[in-house]
Parts: sequence; structure tokens; C-alpha cells
Amino acid sequence: MRSPRDGFTLIESLVALAILGVIVGVLVRVHLHTIRADEFSRLRGKAFLESETILTESLLGKESRTILEEARQRGWKVSAERAGESAYTEWRVAVSNSAAPAVTMMLKAGQPTPAGEAAGGT
Repeated sequence: MRSPRDGFTLIESLVALAILGVIVGVLVRVHLHTIRADEFSRLRGKAFLESETILTESLLGKESRTILEEARQRGWKVSAERAGESAYTEWRVAVSNSAAPAVTMMLKAGQPTPAGEAAGGT
């Protein structure tokens, strides 16, 4: 029988330290993953806002060349193109930079033209 003065054995202490080490390792990985996810989300939000700014300024009538140049001066890689030949004005804008993931937005603006008017009929 053990006396009250006996402590843990060396094996018991090593097992406890090994378990504690595994738990700390898992917690550190989870924390790092959370930090990366937060940074990714923040950068994606910035890219989204930049593409939204480009589309809004184009709707307000600002020249496309000026809008894209201003975005490039802010450090973004930007491509904008008119998408399709429909009755709506459609623009597709892709925005990215070295740190942010690419965000592509599509905007449809204007009023649809009735089929008869679009074809030149009455």
C-alpha cells in the first residue's frame, strides 16, 4: 500500500505530459486555422467591396477606363467585360490582388426591351 508521501511514478507523469502535449498541439492548430480563415474572409470582403464600387461607379456613368485605373492604383488586378448581348446591360467584374482571393461579380442593369421592339417590330 502506498503511503501519503508517495507521488506519481515517472511513467504516470510522462503519460500525462504526452496527453497535455497532444491537446496543446491540437489547440494551436485550431487557433492558426481560425486566424487564416479570418484573414481570408477579411480579404474576400475587401475584394467584394472593390468590385461593388467598380460596378456602382459604372452605373453612375463614370468612364470605365477611369474606374479601372483607380482600382489598379489601389493595388487590385481588375478585369471588366460586358457579358452577353441581352436586353439588359450586363457587366462581369473580377477583382483580386496578391493576398486576396478572386471575386467575380455580375451586374444586370436597365430595363428589358420587349421582344417585338428589340427585333424592330411593333
